[in-house]
Amino acid sequence: MSATSYEFVVVLDPQLKEKDQDSLLKDIQAKLEKAGGQDVKIDFFGRREFVYPIKKQTQGNYWIFNFWANHLKMEEVNLFLNRETKILRYLLLKI
Repeated sequence: MSATSYEFVVVLDPQLKEKDQDSLLKDIQAKLEKAGGQDVKIDFFGRREFVYPIKKQTQGNYWIFNFWANHLKMEEVNLFLNRETKILRYLLLKI
């Protein structure tokens, strides 16, 4: 099976402490690598204001992940992301 290129944007709660945020990002990266993710690159996109409140927050910290993975193994990552309460929103795009 061939790997597919993905871009993943995650919006984190801005009230998280830096160490908690780093820990969560490492957990996400570990899940991606466990699901066969290769060449995982993480970039901070910045703190942005929301047009409307999300989970009672008006801002969020945006992080972008770029990686290669097998699309059949991404379901496990989606389950993890849906359960994590510190993640306000996420978007997983197949490129």
